[in-house]
Amino acid sequence: MGVIKISTIKRKGKVWEKVMVLPECALCNESKELVESHIISKMFYRWIKKTTKTKVPRFRSMENEISQDGYKVYLLCSDCEQIFSRYETYFSCLIYQPTIKNIKKTIIYDRRLLKFIISLGWRFLYIING
Repeated sequence: MGVIKISTIKRKGKVWEKVMVLPECALCNESKELVESHIISKMFYRWIKKTTKTKVPRFRSMENEISQDGYKVYLLCSDCEQIFSRYETYFSCLIYQPTIKNIKKTIIYDRRLLKFIISLGWRFLYIING
């Protein structure tokens, strides 16, 4: 399992120690605090909220429930989340935003597009395999 994190709390003259076992990041396998990670990029949820009549995403598995945001799990440390975020930003600026704005242009892409696609697949596979 992970590294033990100890934080000291002082209250009313007494010292308390809070002990936590940090989980491992699913990508780098280091024991760190994890952040909530969207499984499907947030940009897609924003578009759903903007273009649907109900203005909220609904999921087939939870038909009668609405969601304010996409499905998120504590999966990655902030460093790894930033790696994925860079590829999402690249995809959003180069392909996604021009497409939803109906801007026709030639797309010249590089390896970051492949890394974005792989990051989506990796998140899905990680969740499915639990």
